Amino acid sequence: MLWHRFRFYLAVILEIFLTKNSMAQTEFFGEFGVHKTFKIKELWVINIESNYKHAYQLTKWRRIGLSGGISRHFGKHVTLLFGISNNYRFDPKLGDFYELSPALGADFKLPITSNLAISQRSKVESKNFFISKHVHYFRARLRIELAYKFNNPNWSMNTGYEWYFLKNPINNERFPSSREFNLTIKKKIRNGHALGLTYLRNVFLPHSDNVGVNGNTISLWYEF
Repeated sequence: MLWHRFRFYLAVILEIFLTKNSMAQTEFFGEFGVHKTFKIKELWVINIESNYKHAYQLTKWRRIGLSGGISRHFGKHVTLLFGISNNYRFDPKLGDFYELSPALGADFKLPITSNLAISQRSKVESKNFFISKHVHYFRARLRIELAYKFNNPNWSMNTGYEWYFLKNPINNERFPSSREFNLTIKKKIRNGHALGLTYLRNVFLPHSDNVGVNGNTISLWYEF
């Protein structure tokens, strides 16, 4: 039964991924990630993530990343967050470069039922690009998310929408996001280990080097 359910969700996500828009308007991406979480006395959480992402379009754009973050819980509803992401982007046309992005934010979570909760995450981020010279800008992010736990405790689902607020991206940033929808299905496979499948739908800021105005990403990840 659980395997059939997982295949159903996978089929729905792939259908969205393949048919949402025409190839002329949409970029398609694949992503693979590994997540590691450390809990310290139930109040502090440390997260480390590595990932690889690539575009299927003619740009041959690729990205490898390593990020880390620490969060501190204040009661059941409030969490403060600090993180740093490191990305190296490969782009045959615009050039390869390294990106460093520290961020500070807060998360507010409100349970609705025993299985359903809503959360709001606000974040301020400094994006630093090291190309021929150091270029940077600040952006703010706001995310609203619903988290649902199935009656089977091994299954959970998250869906949310995030807004990005910035004036202008740099020329070499090919896919700057303005809005993002996400849907994640997570399956615990044993103590502390889980598999996840995420669909991301991006709306990019107007940019002359974008192949498409939208982006669809299928992300497979392993958590331990």
